[in-house]
Amino acid sequence: MQKNFFVLFILISCIFFNPLICNSKSIFPSKGEIAPNFELPGYLNGENKRSLYTLDKFKGSKLVIYFYPEDFTAGCSLEAKGFSSNLKSFKKLNTNIIGISSDNIDEHVDFCGKENIKYPLLSDLNGVTSSEYGSWSGTYSNRNTFLLDEDGVILTRWIGVNPLHHAEEVITFISQT
Repeated sequence: MQKNFFVLFILISCIFFNPLICNSKSIFPSKGEIAPNFELPGYLNGENKRSLYTLDKFKGSKLVIYFYPEDFTAGCSLEAKGFSSNLKSFKKLNTNIIGISSDNIDEHVDFCGKENIKYPLLSDLNGVTSSEYGSWSGTYSNRNTFLLDEDGVILTRWIGVNPLHHAEEVITFISQT
């Protein structure tokens, strides 16, 4: 009797509180799928410019979209600097980079200035875009990366990224495709 109650409780909880758990499909967009579109405010340090960014803005080149928890944290700084220091290599491979977190634009402005980030950081305050990419924890973005082709199709994804040498890992993958 107690076991049946427990199973019933789990099923009800799953249905009402977190339907993604019950869904057998992955919560992450899959390789070969068109990436979810977005429209987010962002900041580009090199141009000292705040803009609205969409996925269509990057058509015609590969795109690395990396989600990260928070500006000014150790892991996020490592990851951001890794992509920034390899920016020329990405450009040679016809690849753009964007970072997405729940930080606001003013925090991105400060972070880009302090860490000398020269690619756009986008602000996903409510986690809508992060959720569409399976990268939202409820309060911040999880550390996941997606590589899109020139038409916005997902080539591959890295889930639960280790930020230390992640940029080099992405470059190696792009170089071999």
